[in-house]
Amino acid sequence: DLQKLKMAELSAKNQELDGRLATFSSNIAAAEKQLAEQSVRASENSKALNQEFAIKITKMEEDLRELDAQIQEKKRALPAAESELVQVQSSLEKMNSVKKQTEQEWQRIVQAVDLQNKRKAELTAAN
Repeated sequence: DLQKLKMAELSAKNQELDGRLATFSSNIAAAEKQLAEQSVRASENSKALNQEFAIKITKMEEDLRELDAQIQEKKRALPAAESELVQVQSSLEKMNSVKKQTEQEWQRIVQAVDLQNKRKAELTAAN
């Protein structure tokens, strides 16, 4: 009797363990399935990000090429601009020189007119 009771307990315990094992197996299978799905999504997301980055990198490369072309164009135009600047500076120096000479001549004319007015006043006073 005791042996039958122990066998019944062991059998019940065995069934309980089998049930728990089946639950664990089911949980593991569900987790593996979920992990596989997440892996697929991660792979798809990674591909999408790689494509997005490739597009952005290509755009940046195009922008850099365009900027480089603009820089090269400006470098080519720089000598002509520098030459023009030298010519403008030279013209300004000449204009300043002419202005200075004109101002000096104007001062001589003003002094001559003042001297004539002074002589005229002296002659008028003498008469």
